[in-house]
Amino acid sequence: MIAEDLGAVTTEAIRLRDRWKFPGMRVMQFGFGAGGEYHLPHNYPRRCVAYTGTHDNDTIQGWFKSLAERNGHPGAPSSAERRKAVRYLNVQNAKQIHWAMIRTAMLSPADLVVFQVQDILGLGARSADERPRRRIWTMALAAR
Repeated sequence: MIAEDLGAVTTEAIRLRDRWKFPGMRVMQFGFGAGGEYHLPHNYPRRCVAYTGTHDNDTIQGWFKSLAERNGHPGAPSSAERRKAVRYLNVQNAKQIHWAMIRTAMLSPADLVVFQVQDILGLGARSADERPRRRIWTMALAAR
């Protein structure tokens, strides 16, 4: 059982999660924006599930690329977000951002780490396209 404790979480929900010792969720992509410290791996408790991103997020490559594209606009908040990610993850090569995030999540104290197959493969935003079919989400991977 995993407690989805993202967003506006009530005190009662936190008490329930902790009473039953359910692990909460931490999503690393959320950690680089304003107020995202809760989602950075050095703040993870052992009893949590760490995600680089979720099925609702863009792939790591797509997310990082979108930050670069928005950086062209003066005052874009993504400029600071991108710099924070590069610095925090010690990224030497932007094309390897997915491995930097996966490695950092795996080195965190979290008892469980989850990452998307698209991120293991270093795929971009187009691969994150999910289509509901028969009440389940599917994604097809093409052989390379």
